[in-house]
Amino acid sequence: MYVNHTTKKVQLTCPPRPNDGEELYPTDQMPHYRGCMSSLVKYIERHNDLHSKLLQLIQVQNVSAEIAGSKRSLLTAELHQNLETSVLDSTHIVMTTLGSSGSRTLEGVNQFSVIVVDEAAQSCEPSMLPALQLGSNHCVLVGDPQQLPATIFSMSGRSTKYDRSLFQRLEEAGHHVYMLNTQYRMHPMISSFPRRIFYDGSLVDGPNVTKPDYGSDLKMAIRAHFRHFQVCAVLVYLSCFGSVIFI
Repeated sequence: MYVNHTTKKVQLTCPPRPNDGEELYPTDQMPHYRGCMSSLVKYIERHNDLHSKLLQLIQVQNVSAEIAGSKRSLLTAELHQNLETSVLDSTHIVMTTLGSSGSRTLEGVNQFSVIVVDEAAQSCEPSMLPALQLGSNHCVLVGDPQQLPATIFSMSGRSTKYDRSLFQRLEEAGHHVYMLNTQYRMHPMISSFPRRIFYDGSLVDGPNVTKPDYGSDLKMAIRAHFRHFQVCAVLVYLSCFGSVIFI
């Protein structure tokens, strides 16, 4: 097949050569090309899905042939774990907690190419080890040392820096940190305090919070319940565990 950059289509006959200086249409933007790639991707995904189900069926058949007497519960637990590992091996993205990342099911999966740890600044260093052993190439730590420190229950651990996260250790060692310097949550009247005190003015307000009608629905709802109070400012702070409203 030939690409005709004038008609922006593919054809079976060879089109005339483009003129000197004529801008060529990108081949990967051709509808025919995109359609072929889409079909190929769907075929690969269908093949991977069928291959995964076939492996699970083989595991069930093998264990079913061995189940007898007292070994039934042990083999059933082993089958359950093997099936979970098989499902994880056929999945592109796996989400888990740091504690669950050390389970036997995840120990048996293939190495992940990238490990992403959210709220990494709130985790002590030993709790990161189970997750780190799952990756082979890259690890991305996402967190904010200016918020909550690593959570520990031993006061004596502070003297040995047990409450220091791996995120904080790398930052103190000079490892480059990429700061997301735009906040989209707080009203500028409220964000001015953390911007000055914690971030030395490097944090800026997003375009949504600078609009005059920002938080109008929430302010109306609060005023409907607290009619006798003057609402000066409303802060909505969303975390990964929920939301807190300060008035």
